[in-house]
Amino acid sequence: MLMPTFMLGISAYAPEQRPDIKKAFEVLHNYSNLRNIKYAQQVVERVWELMDAGDEATTWDWEEIMKNMVCLMLIHSMVHVCLTTFRAWISWSPKFCIVRG
Repeated sequence: MLMPTFMLGISAYAPEQRPDIKKAFEVLHNYSNLRNIKYAQQVVERVWELMDAGDEATTWDWEEIMKNMVCLMLIHSMVHVCLTTFRAWISWSPKFCIVRG
């Protein structure tokens, strides 16, 4: 559940969407003691700060934000694995079969 919460969080441009994201992080914290939950939330909150400051170009580069926050190792690896798995699943899933000609 961390990845969906993280991805929704970094996409929450409307401030009224953010309380639900914060609540989701709170639920994750209460469910698990994994430290990467805290780091993911910090990245999301930093993205929100940049969004609120009007720095749209930087907000989309969340990997650079993580590098600057020195928590890249924990989350970036998880993101990479999840995205790679998702892309692989889409490429072979019959529901999402892409016909190439």
